[in-house]
Amino acid sequence: MGKEIIELLEDLQDVDPCELDHHGNCQAHGWADTVLFPPTRPCPQKRLKEILYKAKTDAVGILHRRYIGDDPERKKSLQEERNKNG
Repeated sequence: MGKEIIELLEDLQDVDPCELDHHGNCQAHGWADTVLFPPTRPCPQKRLKEILYKAKTDAVGILHRRYIGDDPERKKSLQEERNKNG
């Protein structure tokens, strides 16, 4: 289910950056915070990009802990492979 949500969010993501006007509303994505003025909530596209970034970096950390962990031999092996390829 989590993977499907991430894929959906990626499909909804707009690659254009936010462009804020002098009131702080995003003109690129048509976002105007109608709850408070001046806007206190960022554009939904900005929040979406932050969520996707966090989800992806969390996933990398989880995989690293799962496959490398605190095992010194695995860490050494990974470092040797990186040195060989890079």
